[in-house]
Amino acid sequence: MSNKHAFSFFSICLLSLFSCSGNNIETSISIDSGESTFVSSVPAPTTSASSSTPSTSVSIPEYADDRWKVKTSLFGNSFRAELQKLIKATGTKTVSYKSNNSILEKSDEHPTKKGYVVPFYHSEDDAEKPSWNGNFNKEHTWPNSRGAGESGLGADPQMLRPTLKADNGSRGNMFFGLTSDRVQNGGTFDPACEGYAPARGEAARIIFYCATKYYGTCGTGGSSKGSTAVELSNNPADGTAKHTMGKLIRLIQWNKQYPVTDAERRRNDYLDNQGFSRNPFIDNPDLANYIWSESSLRTSAYIPGSYTTSSLDVKMEMNMESINKTAYIERDQ
Repeated sequence: MSNKHAFSFFSICLLSLFSCSGNNIETSISIDSGESTFVSSVPAPTTSASSSTPSTSVSIPEYADDRWKVKTSLFGNSFRAELQKLIKATGTKTVSYKSNNSILEKSDEHPTKKGYVVPFYHSEDDAEKPSWNGNFNKEHTWPNSRGAGESGLGADPQMLRPTLKADNGSRGNMFFGLTSDRVQNGGTFDPACEGYAPARGEAARIIFYCATKYYGTCGTGGSSKGSTAVELSNNPADGTAKHTMGKLIRLIQWNKQYPVTDAERRRNDYLDNQGFSRNPFIDNPDLANYIWSESSLRTSAYIPGSYTTSSLDVKMEMNMESINKTAYIERDQ
């Protein structure tokens, strides 16, 4: 992490859940105990002393969102299948994997510095002029070998992000998650490791998009093998042939904890205007909660806005030199 981010890095860590891995320095600051926990809860209706009739009731709208009109009575795969249709209807344009270079230069361009691109996992302060044969390459947020490939999902500019080569190599094809999520033969990579905590929320909403638009399918080409459909998982040790990504519990938590950024909105609008599919989870992050809980696909109806934060754990594990890599390594270029 550069020196210019040292102060902001520590400030972010004291205000939000933050975890990076490393070989040199590992510090932990905890408020309360254990990791942060987010729960789905709905207040029970209160009952007056003179009557058994609830004094309050929850009014649930017919649709989950005014723009993304999926009925709130649906959940899990039923909700996902309907949302998939709406995503595909917003844009049908497709391009080759290599053609994304010029698209990403515009979708991720700095808002005021023309020709400068903001690399994924970084704040706008780190914008650089991209050289695709030098400092930049394309990050498969859903890894190539885990079912993205280099066509279909693997060539979707909503999934691909311009990334500094060093960051891409450090992540490899690991799940997104905290250091504490690691298991034997299953590493995790924290999108906030460069000091830009909102990257966690950005990563979560991209992965939700991939698992919804490409529900029932997978990408082809590249290092993707087989035809198993892409899906979300809580097990970082999943083999690449399973075509899974996660860690689901962290993605659900981060989606709630880190609000949609201006950069996400600009990017979504640009790709939409260019004829590509729109990401509904940027327009309304709560849509993810109709499909998934922290542990799996949702198995019961979801009440809009009922997923809340029950506690906050402030955790920091920082590394000044390198990120510990303990899983399958793949460089997506």
